[in-house]
Amino acid sequence: MKSIVLGARLAQGLTAAIVLGLSSIALKRQHFGAEPAATGFSAFVGGLGILAAAVGIIAIFVHAVPDIVVTVADVFTVVCFVIAGIILSVKMSGLNCANDFTKDYDLRHAKAWALFDGGENEYGDIFCPNAAGCDDYSFLRPRCNAITADAAFLWFTFLASIAAAVIAWRLRKRGTTSRSSAA
Repeated sequence: MKSIVLGARLAQGLTAAIVLGLSSIALKRQHFGAEPAATGFSAFVGGLGILAAAVGIIAIFVHAVPDIVVTVADVFTVVCFVIAGIILSVKMSGLNCANDFTKDYDLRHAKAWALFDGGENEYGDIFCPNAAGCDDYSFLRPRCNAITADAAFLWFTFLASIAAAVIAWRLRKRGTTSRSSAA
């Protein structure tokens, strides 16, 4: 039974690491203005997911970890992932990364663009990594794909966290200081 819990915790940790990585890349690409709060929260939640997975893995092997510690970590992680997933999904709603990027498209999807456009300078221009070839905004397509993948992996990690929490809860030993997540 330990291997089932360990597999669920590893899946939780791996998907959380992907969320942290994608969110960090999006934050790193912000050149003008403050980083979007939704992306920063996604990075925080990715780190939290890694921490919760680590606590769950440690609880498999260390008898002194109380069930309540793992349960609280799991509940807090699941709640944070659902909040981050909803926020990012709402901001990305209606955005299609396959569409041509134009200034008109920017105006209609301003909330989503703010997540990956690199910010606007004092003249209202978005950051362009190379001076030539920035008129068509095609350089934003990979950034759009990355933030879309970030939103998707938030939901994958949410599901992995729920699965890990449910499996750990079902297999826990009864008692106040028993090994959580191990049967």
